[in-house]
Amino acid sequence: MPRHDVLRILPDLHDTRTDRDQYFEEHERLFDHLPTDGLDGPCQHPVHAAIRQEMNGANIEVPFDSYEVVSNDSELERQRQVAYNAIYDETKEFQAAVDEEDTWLNARKMGLILPDKPY
Repeated sequence: MPRHDVLRILPDLHDTRTDRDQYFEEHERLFDHLPTDGLDGPCQHPVHAAIRQEMNGANIEVPFDSYEVVSNDSELERQRQVAYNAIYDETKEFQAAVDEEDTWLNARKMGLILPDKPY
């Protein structure tokens, strides 16, 4: 992804009324009730206490090894790119021959007669 797309800042087109309405809608969607304290404080509904109690004793399981995540600017990714480029450079001639044959076959399917077949 180009860096400029990542850093683009989108303006907030909503006013505080829209934010408040969305807060109430999301709270009701998630917890099946409207917040008791509104926007001024945390909702003290009993379901939240039950959720907090469950979460305090929860064992969080991460379904992947976080050490296997490779960022685009890491040394491992740089080495992978170097190896990929070496393989790509070694097979350039073969890739060009395949592209030439595909072009010839596609022209033949369209009814064009080319002077000679590449192979």
